[in-house]
Amino acid sequence: MWHVNTLQALILGGILTFIGGLGGGLGGSWLLAHLEHRREQQRQRERHATAVRIVVLELRRNGGALIGQAATADPARLTSAAHDSHAADFYALLPRELAENVAAAYDFFALGAPPTPAMAKILADRVLETQLALETYGEAKLGMKFFDRKAPTVRAG
Repeated sequence: MWHVNTLQALILGGILTFIGGLGGGLGGSWLLAHLEHRREQQRQRERHATAVRIVVLELRRNGGALIGQAATADPARLTSAAHDSHAADFYALLPRELAENVAAAYDFFALGAPPTPAMAKILADRVLETQLALETYGEAKLGMKFFDRKAPTVRAG
C-alpha cells in the first residue's frame, strides 16, 4: 500500500493542474483561433457577395448606356465608381477568368464612350455577356438571387 503525504499530494495536484491547464489552454486557444478564422472567412465571403451585387448593378447600368448609344449615337456616360470602391472585396475570391473578363470591361469604360454606335453595340454585347457570367457565378457559388432573366409578359387591359 502506498501512502501519500500532504506535501506529495499538493505537488501532484499542482502538476496535474498545470498539465490540464496547459492542454486546456492550448486546446481552447486552437478552438478560438479556428472559430475566428471561420468567422473572418464568412465576413470576407459576405463582403465579396455584396461587391459582386454592386458590380452587377453597375455593369447593367453601363450596358444600358451603351445600348442607348448604339440606338441614338449619343455618347454613353460610363462609370466605374462602384467597381473601383469595392475592387478589393470583389476580386478577392473571384475566379481568374471571370476576374479578367470584368477587368477588361472596366478597361474599356476607362476609355470613355466608344467612338461609334457600332462599337457601342459590340461593347454592350460584351458587357452583357460578362454581367450574365457574373450573375451565374453569384447564384451558383454565393447563393445569391438576381432578377429573373425572362422578359416580362405584357397583357393588354
